[in-house]
Amino acid sequence: MSSTLLEQTRAAHEEVERLERLIVRELKRETRSHKDKLSQNHRVRKMMDSIGERSKKIARIYEDDDGARREEIASMAGDNVFTIFYDRLKELREYHKRFPSTDITEAEDEGALLKAYDAPVSFTGEEMGGRCLDLHGLFQTFVNAKFGRKTDYVSFITGLTDFEATPRHHRLGRPYRDFLRELLAYLEGFYRRTQPLGNLERELKKFEESFAQRWEAGE
Repeated sequence: MSSTLLEQTRAAHEEVERLERLIVRELKRETRSHKDKLSQNHRVRKMMDSIGERSKKIARIYEDDDGARREEIASMAGDNVFTIFYDRLKELREYHKRFPSTDITEAEDEGALLKAYDAPVSFTGEEMGGRCLDLHGLFQTFVNAKFGRKTDYVSFITGLTDFEATPRHHRLGRPYRDFLRELLAYLEGFYRRTQPLGNLERELKKFEESFAQRWEAGE
């Protein structure tokens, strides 16, 4: 298709509107299982991300930092407007000659596009498709580390937030900090896999603000 900025803008707007329709269509579809619902949410998440990318592209074009859009619009209003028109028409004809349209309906076309946004998500057997955490690896690290202690898996999980149970000199050490980083990375990844429509950044910001307030209050 024509590579002009105006054509790029039109195409980007069209893609955004189409993705919005697809999201509405997908969310209206009833799911039959937890796995199906999770796959649906991941497809919607990918489409939302695509809308964000295209919207940023549109914004950059309208900002017109290099003046290219203004120049293009000005060139279309000059004495050579008909020459430009036929040049653009030639570009369109050449494009459609190289990529002839098919006879599929819009619904079929959007159905094919939906499949392109499939986002397979993998879980371990212990995670049971996203219903449970799998902290067995971290559990083994904990019971074998100097900062840890021998305990059972259930007690390990229920005591994860009991930081005072770990001696202070261990809490300040690098091995324990690395353990917490690994735990945080796993929990963030699990959240993104199981809550694709959630806003993890917003939740983390709320937690950080709450922590700062409690820290200042000496709690």
